[in-house]
Amino acid sequence: MSSKRFSVLTIAAAILAVGCLWAAGPVQAGTIYFDATNGDYATAANWSGDSLPVAADTAYIGYNLFTPATATINSDLSGTNVTALRIGIEGTGDLTINSGGGLSYSWFVIADKTSSASTTAGTGTFTQNAGTLNVSTSVNGGWYIGNLADCVGTHTMNGGTLTLGSGGTKADVYIGHYGSGTVNMHGGTISQVYTTSTFNVALVPGSTGIFNQDGGNVSVRQLYISQGSGTQQGGNGTVTISDDAVFTANSTVSIGNKTGTGKFEAQGSLASIEWKTTATLGANSTLSFVADSNGVSDILLSGTGTSLTIVSGAQLSLNLSALGTAANDLVLVDNRGTDLISGTFSGFGEGYQFNMGDGSYYALTYVYDASADLANNDLALVAHPVPEPTTLALLACGLLGLLAYAWRKRK
Repeated sequence: MSSKRFSVLTIAAAILAVGCLWAAGPVQAGTIYFDATNGDYATAANWSGDSLPVAADTAYIGYNLFTPATATINSDLSGTNVTALRIGIEGTGDLTINSGGGLSYSWFVIADKTSSASTTAGTGTFTQNAGTLNVSTSVNGGWYIGNLADCVGTHTMNGGTLTLGSGGTKADVYIGHYGSGTVNMHGGTISQVYTTSTFNVALVPGSTGIFNQDGGNVSVRQLYISQGSGTQQGGNGTVTISDDAVFTANSTVSIGNKTGTGKFEAQGSLASIEWKTTATLGANSTLSFVADSNGVSDILLSGTGTSLTIVSGAQLSLNLSALGTAANDLVLVDNRGTDLISGTFSGFGEGYQFNMGDGSYYALTYVYDASADLANNDLALVAHPVPEPTTLALLACGLLGLLAYAWRKRK
């Protein structure tokens, strides 16, 4: 049986009852702590007051006086609505959903402090192997990973479903808000429902955000990488999509439009990537493609009025070593809109050649027609293969014939 800490709960309650806030976070109505070092989330005896979190509560796993703390969910807790769940707050906290779940929170925070003035950073981890989790079901809320400075949060998703804004309310996402946040997605589904919600990776200076997806299905609304907030500049954010992952951005895509760096990378040829909107690659952005032996995963710009704007200074990164030779054309961005691509990547103008080392090369073009839609507005690499031996032989014969003809005329 897990050990329970009988700490001075009244002191902790007094400290937090003054309504301490985290940046953009909720006022706490009631506080409840997971005070077992390791145990079942659904066991009331593992919580302060020997009762499970309820609707008005802010629940803590791994708070200062009760750390480290590791909780697991192995049963269906559907119908349980809690104001906020905070994991790793000025301490070390861990939560794993192995099955069931069904919990709903307005705010879901991984790694934080009690306030921005605190010098004690938190470390939080959350792993979802199965089950369901709902965020922002009744009021505008959010999902924060690495909320305040120096806090380190990690979310690993192997299966199950995470729904953001399922109650028709806004649910913004911050992977690296002011701290460091990482999401590693290997399976399952993440769905951001509410139309004006934002999916932020590395929001402000000093923040680091990493989103790695090599499986599962992700659908977000507005995608911002190193975007900043208001007049604030951005952090350093990276989104990497690989293997058979499915990633869809349903609204605005903005990458690297403030200071800091924003990178979007497609690895291999199996991923499905779709931006259903206007996309802007800012001066501090990098669009990256890493090929496998079959090619690259192109980005589909779909929807009415979609367009791609490349701001001066934006970078293009290509790793084509797995291909060996330039045999077939490679589409990088399939633009189904009618507008031409605006701008070019730094140092890579129309026709720029990527030599493959065997005599073949790819020529970059911004006016390719990838889908036979009669709109020459796609970003692609046009292959220029090494001529076949028979072709070279024919050329040689023709050259010899011309030389012989010229010699005869001279005679």
